Amino acid sequence: MRPLLTTEEIKKVFKLAFNEINDSNDDILSWEETYKTFTQIQKESLDHYLIHSLTHKDEEEFEEIVKKFNLKDNDEERIRIFLLVLSLISEASAIKKLAQKIVSEFNAD
Repeated sequence: MRPLLTTEEIKKVFKLAFNEINDSNDDILSWEETYKTFTQIQKESLDHYLIHSLTHKDEEEFEEIVKKFNLKDNDEERIRIFLLVLSLISEASAIKKLAQKIVSEFNAD
């Protein structure tokens, strides 16, 4: 979580499942269950992005953008990869902001 959330936001997230971090008696989930679930979700997310990283719509949009640059043929593939990375970074940024908003609003007591 560290690359995405601040220390305070991480504490708020953990409090949802573990209440007091230092007291395992009030945990809603065990740390073992949580870690297994996290790794499963992470693997499924990665698999999803590897399989669906470029949808047909994205390919068409990228082609239109690449055409506007009037590039040499040998540069076009590099720019497609560049655009894909920019797209994924934009999605990651949006997801990070959404996660922070959810944590902030849920703990706004």
